[in-house]
Amino acid sequence: HYKFVNSKTEEKVGTGEAIAIAIDKTRKKQGFYHFWDLNKLDIQPEDKLEYYFEVWDNDGVFGSKSTKTTPQVFAAPSLEDINKAVEKNTEKIKDDLSDSKKDLENLEKDLSDLERKLTEKQELTWEDKKKIKALMENHKALEKQLKEVIQQNTENNETESEFKKVDQEILQKQEQIEDLFNEVIDDQMKELMDKIEALMEKNQKDELMEQLDQLKMTDTDVKKQLDRMLEQLKQLQLEKKINETVNKIDELAKDQEKLSKESEKGEKNADDLKKEQEKLSKK
Repeated sequence: HYKFVNSKTEEKVGTGEAIAIAIDKTRKKQGFYHFWDLNKLDIQPEDKLEYYFEVWDNDGVFGSKSTKTTPQVFAAPSLEDINKAVEKNTEKIKDDLSDSKKDLENLEKDLSDLERKLTEKQELTWEDKKKIKALMENHKALEKQLKEVIQQNTENNETESEFKKVDQEILQKQEQIEDLFNEVIDDQMKELMDKIEALMEKNQKDELMEQLDQLKMTDTDVKKQLDRMLEQLKQLQLEKKINETVNKIDELAKDQEKLSKESEKGEKNADDLKKEQEKLSKK
C-alpha cells in the first residue's frame, strides 16, 4: 500500500493504491522481494510517500485477518538539495579532471626524459625496461582514474534528472560533454601501450622509440580534450546557475501573486500576511 502524504501538487496528497504481490499460498513461511519502480509515479521534488506491506491469513472459520509492517516514508529531495548535490559533485569532477591533467603532464615529461636517454643507447637495459613498465602502469592508472570520472559525471547527470525537469538545451550540452568523456578513453591508447610492452620484451629499440613518440602525441591530444571538457563543464555550471536563479524568481513571483490574492479575499489576518510578505521579500 502507498499514498502521497506531502506534495506541492495538492491533488496528489492522499492519493495512492494497493498493489498485489504474488506469494506461494501453500507455504506457511516465506521471504519475498518486491521491486517498486517509483519513476512511474511522476515523483516531484519534496514529494513524500508513505508505504507498508499487508498480508492476510486464510482463516475460513473466523474470517481472514491481516497484519501490516510499520509504515515507512520515502522522501524525494528538494530542488535546493538536488542543486547542492549536483554542484558539489561537479566541483569534484572538475578537481579530478585537473588532477588527471597534471598527471598527464608529468607522464609527458617522463616520456620525453626516457626518449632522450634511449637515443644515446644501442639497446635496452634492465633499468630502461623497468622505467618503461612503470610508465605503462602509470598510464593504466590514469586511464582507470578517467573512467571513474566518466562514471561520476554519468551518475551526477542521473541524480539531477531523477526528480527534476532539466532544460532541453542543458541536456544536449550534458550529452556533448559525455561524448567528449568517452572520446578520451579509446581502444587506440590500449593498443599502443600493448604494442610498446611487446616491443620492449623483444628489445626492438628503434620501433619502440617510434611508439613512445606516438604515445606522447596521444597524451598531448588527451590533455587538449581534458582542457575542452573542463571549459565546457564550467560553462554548463554557469548556465545551470542562471537557470536555477530564473526558476527561483518565477516561483517567488507565483508565491507573491498567491499572497496578493489571499490579501484581497481577506482569508488571512494582517499579521500572518505581513510575516509571509517579509519572508518573500527576504527570499
